[in-house]
Amino acid sequence: MNYHLSQMQESPIVSVDWSPVWEIILGISAYTHRKLRHTFDCDEEWSQATLSETLKEDLQMIEDTNQWFALMMLQATFSASTVQDFSDKLSRMEESAFYSTILPYKDRHSEPLRLQTSHDRDFHRYADKFKTHEFFGGYIASLATHSFSQTKDLFHSVLNGWQEFMEGKAEWSKWKSALDREASLHVIYKEASVTESVQRIAGTAYIPEPSIWEIKLIPQISYRPWLLEQRTPDTKLFFYPLREEYLLEQGVPGKAMVNGYKALGDELRLKVLHLLQHGPLSLQELSIKLDVSKTTLHHQLSLLKASKLVTSAKGVYSANPQRISELHEDLSFFLGKTHEE
Repeated sequence: MNYHLSQMQESPIVSVDWSPVWEIILGISAYTHRKLRHTFDCDEEWSQATLSETLKEDLQMIEDTNQWFALMMLQATFSASTVQDFSDKLSRMEESAFYSTILPYKDRHSEPLRLQTSHDRDFHRYADKFKTHEFFGGYIASLATHSFSQTKDLFHSVLNGWQEFMEGKAEWSKWKSALDREASLHVIYKEASVTESVQRIAGTAYIPEPSIWEIKLIPQISYRPWLLEQRTPDTKLFFYPLREEYLLEQGVPGKAMVNGYKALGDELRLKVLHLLQHGPLSLQELSIKLDVSKTTLHHQLSLLKASKLVTSAKGVYSANPQRISELHEDLSFFLGKTHEE
């Protein structure tokens, strides 16, 4: 006779995590991401920026070695609130703990080798595990070219240099305020699933991964309009772009919000959205339920789709709850900014 003991299924803890340190690290990462940098919102401004010679040298080193990844892994562990806090924790870090933190996780079969490498520093052996990866192989091998002390010095220097560069920009205070407010707006509902929480806040699908026990959702501006994903051995990181509305001047509504409310400013479109909130429907089904011609409905659905309030696949229309929720948040945020003036 077999006995089965029932166990509660554990899910990862989801949290919204932000501090200025994250934005500084992401700025360094984005600036040194040469292949993709032309697609970032900040690229034109960065291209015209005047940087100190020391910062230029530090950024070049980060670009050559992909050490931005190490900075992300360290901050995921430190959760530092300031660059000084990050530097203090880095200064106190033991060498083996440092390398076990910054060496990328591959899989559970390679985990013993990863941990061994953090002690014996045989980086080339572990780098062989990533021969086909876009940059991890070279990144790991580069760790052998600089001492522990030299690498820490680079991190101290580049973080302080980029922070000084950003603090000299007029929008830095606005960025920090907008990101802080974004992080404070979101509540992780206990009854919501992990996938629902990630989709609602970061706007992306989450596919469960082995050994992940924590998910951090980190709002960012430097990588806009891209969403960036990374992971530590036990934590998944989603760096999601801050919406346009949060970056506008006070009292100026975003185009997406204006278009969204314009789309809602019609009785028929509201009826369509109400029906779709209860489940997907085809054009034919909507026409019958509303007693309206397909031609009229097609036009109204096009306006709802343009505002991303409705999606369609193979002739079937569905409400987009993510965008509907965002539209409400955008209005609340806009009105809140207006009241604070």
